[in-house]
Amino acid sequence: MPEHLEQIALRISDMREIRGISQEEMALQLNMPVEEYRDFEAGKKDFRFTFLYKICEILGAEINELLVGETPTLKHYEIVRAGQGKEYKDSVDYPHRNLAFAFKNRKADPFIVTITSDVKYGERKKNNHESQELIYILEGKMLLDLDAHTLVLDKGDSIYFDSTQPHAMYALECDACTFLTIVMK
Repeated sequence: MPEHLEQIALRISDMREIRGISQEEMALQLNMPVEEYRDFEAGKKDFRFTFLYKICEILGAEINELLVGETPTLKHYEIVRAGQGKEYKDSVDYPHRNLAFAFKNRKADPFIVTITSDVKYGERKKNNHESQELIYILEGKMLLDLDAHTLVLDKGDSIYFDSTQPHAMYALECDACTFLTIVMK
């Protein structure tokens, strides 16, 4: 088992136990069979970002507590300089760079995300999570597969949507698409 999966799985297990939640309760809240949940917690399955986000909602945790074991501490403001931010490359659908990783009790999670053209339309499992989301295209072109809608977004375009609706993103007619996404809690 890769070390990063083992560490994330251990953090999930520890946080769940500290909060007195059983594996069965977690599986029920995640709407999955308990055996599948146990595989995630044992580090046998790779974590999708949406899955980790749902875990955070249930456990009342911040995403970087699960991914890197760091607890946010800043209360008043956080400056993230150009090209900086906490990068999450392993165990997520697409690389994310968190722009508010050290800010405590965030109401939203802002990320810079880059998707590449190596994954073709229909190859990604659609995600959904309890929140609303804003996407603003910084570079490239995106095909957003949102529930029953297929939407094309160019540089400078934005979309605000109900992210409980199944969705997946693809780079379209470019090598990579980079966008700002803000996920509301």
